Amino acid sequence: MSRAGRDVAADEGTIQGLLAARESRFLRQLDAISRFKGPMVAISVNVPGPDKLSGPWEGVLAAGLGALEGEIARLGLPVSHRHVGSSLAGHEAWLIVQADPARLKRLAMGIESDHPLGRLMDIDVLGPGGEPLGREAVGAPKRPCLVCGEEVARCRLSGRHDAGEVLGIMTKMAEGYLLAPGRAGPKATRGD
Repeated sequence: MSRAGRDVAADEGTIQGLLAARESRFLRQLDAISRFKGPMVAISVNVPGPDKLSGPWEGVLAAGLGALEGEIARLGLPVSHRHVGSSLAGHEAWLIVQADPARLKRLAMGIESDHPLGRLMDIDVLGPGGEPLGREAVGAPKRPCLVCGEEVARCRLSGRHDAGEVLGIMTKMAEGYLLAPGRAGPKATRGD
């Protein structure tokens, strides 16, 4: 097999591994929702490309999870389950929170828009039946692209921006925040 053929086969293997990891994550989320009886707030980091584990991404997840848990505690919302982990799909955390899913979605969008690293985070809300609650369900506009400001979904689907360009912007943002004086690049503590 030629080098190009091996590269394509490796890429296909990586893509299949990522898809399997995402499917596994979703099934574990549905299981947690079923067992702990409530809506879920799930947080991950929007890392382009196949390598979702190296780099500052665990610190980004920890910063987002800290902000999320801080807001949930401030509002006095009960958490019945907490998970922090990682897979080929990247670093992940989720909380089962006994609250109205629309309220949780607004809280999540606030962190995505107001936290210095919020643009790098993907904070999803799944209802008590596992159904995703989109931004449009609470009357919010779609998320803007980190590079150009257009709708991010359109840029992703069209491949408008090189993954290296997006990754470079993300890395600069993450390291600028996590490596700032007085900030000890947090790590999310695992908990199931």
